[in-house]
Amino acid sequence: MNFTSITFLYFFLPAFFLIYAVTKPAYRAYIMLIGSCTVICWGSPYGLVPLAISVLISYLCSLCIDSLRDRKKLSVLLLIVSLLTNLAAVVLFCSLPTVRSRLFTAIGAGIYALHSAAYTFDVYRNECEAVRSPLRLAAYISFLPSLCGIPLVKPKETIGQMKETSVRSDMLTDGILLLLFGIAAKVIVGDRLYTLFQELEASAKGDLSMLMSWLGAFIFGFSVFARLKGYACIAQGFGMMLGFRIGPSFDYPYSKTTLREYLASYNISAYSFVQRYVFRPIAGSETNQARTLTASAVSLVVICASYRPSASFLIWGAGAALFISLEIILDSRLSHVPRPVRFIMTHMLTVIGWAVISQKTAVSSLEYVAHMLTGALTLDTTPLLYYFRSAAPLFVLILLFESKSLRNAVAKLEERSVSPITVIKPVLILTLLVMVTVFLMSGSVQSGIL
Repeated sequence: MNFTSITFLYFFLPAFFLIYAVTKPAYRAYIMLIGSCTVICWGSPYGLVPLAISVLISYLCSLCIDSLRDRKKLSVLLLIVSLLTNLAAVVLFCSLPTVRSRLFTAIGAGIYALHSAAYTFDVYRNECEAVRSPLRLAAYISFLPSLCGIPLVKPKETIGQMKETSVRSDMLTDGILLLLFGIAAKVIVGDRLYTLFQELEASAKGDLSMLMSWLGAFIFGFSVFARLKGYACIAQGFGMMLGFRIGPSFDYPYSKTTLREYLASYNISAYSFVQRYVFRPIAGSETNQARTLTASAVSLVVICASYRPSASFLIWGAGAALFISLEIILDSRLSHVPRPVRFIMTHMLTVIGWAVISQKTAVSSLEYVAHMLTGALTLDTTPLLYYFRSAAPLFVLILLFESKSLRNAVAKLEERSVSPITVIKPVLILTLLVMVTVFLMSGSVQSGIL
């Protein structure tokens, strides 16, 4: 069951929320687990296999770690066993194409393993208590709002909230609005841009000019951003409806001037995860440049695998690791480069990165980048203008809703004692509901690479 479908919006969501709302808070975690299993089984019942493995291994290992804190080596061994088992389960599961093709349209790849790893790590560090109920742990590992693949949620905070969730009217209204906005961002903006990218590639028949290839990479990059932004808003809004506060997943990435800043602000939860559980343990507390570079490379590989384990994503990860390493090594020299120049350099590299992951194979990824860097300078005016005009309004929408000034204006209106926002919200909800229903009914939803 896709979170951007008529089935989810008009059938699953109302029925699930009604049952969840009337259930006592102490038992809502179990209702959430049932909801997660329903969504997973809708995609493929085999999706319960890696979930069961993650829950069983994490549950047993965390209990053993908690009871053997005085035996450091054995605790470390149990932690390694838990991490490797979870990783192996996801990798093996992802190697089954018939299961992957059905399930990945409903849930994010690796969400079980990443939540499980975070939980076991925090128990090992004594920053989170070992959960005594395997069902409550399963509700966290398969956290329903995160099944669209974004964002990852912290174990201590989420498991703690599960014990005392409350459905509040103010959070419910804001959650519905945010969820509908997320669906709109995905199906109206993201999917339309991805369709344009597909049309552009098909019309060129593999012979893109330099300008068309750059435009195509821009369109694809913004389509991915709109989709991920949409999914993040769906998860955040869904979580608010259920009584959970989930932090934002993006911090204006297109305003950043370095690759490190860009990655840190693009899918914040994934970046925070690798910083906490991958980068810092490898880099350590010492200022060792070799360990820092190694930690950066491994972190990027983990991020790539969490999105989709494929050759094109690994190429993107290797390239990003290389350029971030160069940023670290040449930091003192790059600091003298004017900010506008660094901004242009950074975002040209990000566009090339989007071009890499826009393709399904490593060879086609490299061929596309070759068109961008060494392609013909043919000014194919007619198709170029067509795709630019088609994409421009959607670009404007993205930039408008990602504008800090717009958010500041909304925040100031909400601070007023008599705020017009209270009147606008129901109108926005109804408008968005009609819009997304029309687009969903028209069958314009595309699966794409992400």
